[in-house]
This record gives sequence, structure tokens and C-alpha cells, in this order.
Amino acid sequence: MPTRAELAKRIEDLEANFDSRLAKLVDRIVGDVTTKLRETGFDLGALNSEVKSMDAGLKMLNDIVETVRTQQQELCSTNKALKNENETLKKKVADLEQYTQMNNVEIKGVPSSQGEDCVAIVQSIGNKINCPVSGTVLDVVHRVPAKSGQQNIVARFRSPLFKKHFVSFAHRPRSTCVQRVKAKRTLCERRADDATRMLSSAVECHGRKMATVVTRQVTNMELQTTVLLVFTLIVGSSAEFALQLGWHDPNVTEIRGRALGDPIPIILTNYNNMQFYGIIKIGTPPQSFKLLMDTSSSNFWTPSIECDQSMACLDHAKYDSSKSSTFTKSGRYIRIRYSGGVVRGITSIDNVVVGPASVKQYKFAEIDHSDGKLFRNAKYDGIFGLAFPSISQNNQLPLFDAMVKQGVVRQAVFSLYLSKQPSEQNGGEIYFGGINAQRYTGAIHYVPVSQAAHWQVVMDNIDVKGTKLCVGGCPTVVDSGTSFLSGPSADVETLNRVIGATKTAAGYFEVNCATISSLPPITFNLNGKSFPLQGEAYTIRIPLTTGGEQCFTRISESDASGTNLWILGAVFTQTYYTVFDRAQNRVGFATAV
Repeated sequence: MPTRAELAKRIEDLEANFDSRLAKLVDRIVGDVTTKLRETGFDLGALNSEVKSMDAGLKMLNDIVETVRTQQQELCSTNKALKNENETLKKKVADLEQYTQMNNVEIKGVPSSQGEDCVAIVQSIGNKINCPVSGTVLDVVHRVPAKSGQQNIVARFRSPLFKKHFVSFAHRPRSTCVQRVKAKRTLCERRADDATRMLSSAVECHGRKMATVVTRQVTNMELQTTVLLVFTLIVGSSAEFALQLGWHDPNVTEIRGRALGDPIPIILTNYNNMQFYGIIKIGTPPQSFKLLMDTSSSNFWTPSIECDQSMACLDHAKYDSSKSSTFTKSGRYIRIRYSGGVVRGITSIDNVVVGPASVKQYKFAEIDHSDGKLFRNAKYDGIFGLAFPSISQNNQLPLFDAMVKQGVVRQAVFSLYLSKQPSEQNGGEIYFGGINAQRYTGAIHYVPVSQAAHWQVVMDNIDVKGTKLCVGGCPTVVDSGTSFLSGPSADVETLNRVIGATKTAAGYFEVNCATISSLPPITFNLNGKSFPLQGEAYTIRIPLTTGGEQCFTRISESDASGTNLWILGAVFTQTYYTVFDRAQNRVGFATAV
């Protein structure tokens, strides 16, 4: 029996023999595999080279990815910086627009030809009015073609103070200048500035202080005709100057300047004493809309280009945001309810142009659907809500509030004048930012607002032929969007019965057309003062197709059943100039001219 040492030696020999055989077997297998690979044309070295090449490619790709990431981060930083610069630029542009608006002066009626030097014209006018214009104060002068075909120019001064000095003439003495001129053939054929020069050489002035110049235009200057030319120079707070000359072939020269914050008049159209609307523009370039001026609502809206075939859209102007470079998407759903129906749409943001001024980035409603009878006979496109913010849908800021907030007008006051006859060329005027003293006579009587939602006041009572209505006072809304007077059914029936009106099957109150001039006045007592309406004011004549006419009172029963609410619509505001004072929460009335 072998010893332990012998067994260990034998095992060691077996292991060595196994290792040797295993190594030889592996070498043979590797050799066989290599031979087979070579026979098939596969190069192991080439494979190694490809692997190394792929490794290098992956490394390069990783480097590129890292570079792109770095560049992306740099682009993000650059984009952020550009956004900041863009905001700064927008502010500078806004400031520049405000600057140019403040410093621009429009001169109408000159030049008469392209060859005339516009700078020389401005300097010539400055010399004539004793306000010399040097090159250091004049920034730029542009020719502006007018719709009438005449050439106008716009001059921009570097200093707003000089512009004010040039325009308002607040520093000049007031005077009344009268000149008699005997016209000759040569004078009739001369331009306005030549005639001005001739007149100024013989004008007689009496020194007094003045701030504003208003002139009477002279026309039809016939041969050998003596003309009295009167320049009336009167004191006023307005920074507006107008110089007008009219001849046989006139070049009317007119200088106008509006200081930032000055009142803005908007002329209204009177459609059959039922609807009063004005032109407001939206977007860049501006898109024009006829908007109803409504003091009983607060939202501002126009039909959208996306509007369906509802009554708010047919035959009306539609806002197209794709055509405005200043449009900003808002997209919030909005629904606005009126007594006659509902409109729906989305909110959008754009610049709104009111007369010569612009309200920047104002949020308004684009309407794409309406229902009910609200716009069945509407001649206007949309509504300009002028009531308080508290009743605005979706918390939309009323446009007038935005005008005050942005400084477009200085005073939180607007006033309303409505013509009495639809045939009048000027159907009315809404005067944003102040009161137009030319539209009324006497003093303005104010009534405090009792509820800052609608323009609601408390009426003392109504008196017609000794019959008292609204005894003890009743809530009353002054509503420019309503054409009639309206009140509680019982009071309206009593009032119409007292004046002799008969209720028709349709619910209207008919009167004999021949008796209108003798109808009794209806007196509305407000804050201790009486405001009478005569028969011609509270009735309407309807021509008949068969000839003749039919007459009705403009007094209807209110939709607000169960209340003692009265509404003073256009029937009242056509007779009384109305002031809506947001600063002191009051409504003023004066006799309209």
C-alpha cells in the first residue's frame, strides 16, 4: 500500500499531466478556430481595429453631445438675456411713442407741392406767430398725405416745453385783431400763406392775455368784395391752437397739438334716436368698429372673425387677431348676459385706439356667439361698457378705467351729448377725460351715485300734471345704452294715462300726433332740482308706408319686475347734457344746447 507521500506525488503528476493536456487541447481548438476563421476570410485583427475605431467614434460623439449641451445652456442664457433686452426695448418704444405723441404737431394744408421745404414752412409759421423755430429744437418733419388730397406735414419738436410754447401760446398777450381787405384778382389766386403775409402787415391788435386761438374761416372771396376778417383770441386751458384761412382756392392752414392726458372727443352716430355709437379701433394696423356707448354695462367686446352665424356676427365688422402685430393671446372663456340675450367668446389682448390716443395691451372680449333678440336690429358692432368695474364679467377692467390708469386722460370723468334729431350730421359726442362746455348751457347739477355698479342715483320723485310718482324716492339708473324711459309697470301706466296715451295690443303707448306740442311736461326731480321733459322729447313719430305717421311715447315698462327701479335712457340725456364723474362718484346734468 502506497504511502501518503507517494499518493501526493502521484496526484501532483496527474494534475501536471492534466494541465499539459488541457493546454494542448486549448491550443489545438484555438488553432482550429483561427484556421477556420482565416478560411472564411475573417480577420481578427481587423475586428480589433473596428472595435477600437468604434470606441474612438463613441468618444467623439460623447464630446459632441457635451458640446451641444454646453451650447444649449449658453443659448438658454442668451435667450433669457434677449427677453430682458426685448422688454427693455418695448419700454423704450412705448416711451418713444409717448414722447413722439407729446412732441408732435400736425400742420394741415401745407405744403402744396413736393418741392416745398417742410422745415422752412414750419420755421416760417414760427416766425409769423413770433415763436422762432431753430434747427436745434426741431427734430424731424414729415409729409403726410391727407384723404382730401391736400398735403399735410407733421413736425416733431425735441422739447415738449417748446411744443407747448409753440402750440398753446400761453405766454402771448390776448388781443382782438380786425382787418378789412379789399380783394383783388391777384389776391384770390395767391396761396393762404401769401394772403396771411398781406393781412399781417396791416392788422391792428389790442394787447390782452390769451392762451388759445380760434378763427372764423373766410370763404368765397369774390373780386372787389370787402371782407371783414376777425381773429378772436380767447383764454382757455386747452393746449390746442388752430389757425384757419380759406380763400377762393384755399390752402387751409391748421395747427393742432394734443398734450398727453387732454380730453378726447368721440363723435357719435344717432340711428333713429334708438342707438348711439362711435368708432373705436383695435390692433396694429387699426381695425375699426362701431361700438354702442353703454353706461349700464362694463365689458368691452367686438365680434370675432371666428364668430358663427349668430346675430352678433351677421353684417358686422369682425376682429381678426392674425392681422394685428400687437395682438397677445389670452384665451379665457367669457360669457356676458344682457337683458335681451347672452354673448359668449374669449378674451384677447391688443392695443385699442380711442380718437388720437392708444390704450396699450388692453384685455377685451372677442365674441363668437350670441343668442336672443339683443342684436337683431343693431347697427353697431359691439359694446363699449362704461359702468363700474364691480359688474364687469371675468373681472375685465373697463376701457375707461384703463384709459385713466395709463394716463391717456387725466380726469376720471366722461360726459355725454346726444343730438335730438337723427338727421343731424353730428349725432352726439362722448367726451373722455373732461366736460365740453360748448355742449350745454347753465350750471351742472350733480347727484351722488347711490350704488357704484351701474350709474345709479336716487330720484326724489316724478311729477306730471300734479300726479306724483316715485314718491319717497326710488333707485334710478342713467343708461346711455337704452333709448326709452322705463319704470315699474304701475307707474308707467299711470304716467301714460295722465298724459292721454292709450296702450296698444303690442304694449306700446300711443298718442295723437297732433297733440304732441301740447302734451304736459314730465318733471323728474333729482337731488332737489327739477328736470322737465316736454312732449316732443318723450314721444316718437313713426312714418307709415301708407302715408301719414303714428306717434308713441318713449316710456316703457321695465324688465325689472317687482322693483321700483327707473331707467333714464336717451330720452332724458338728449335733453340734458350728462357728466359721469368717477373721481367723485356722481352724475351731473345740465341743459344741452
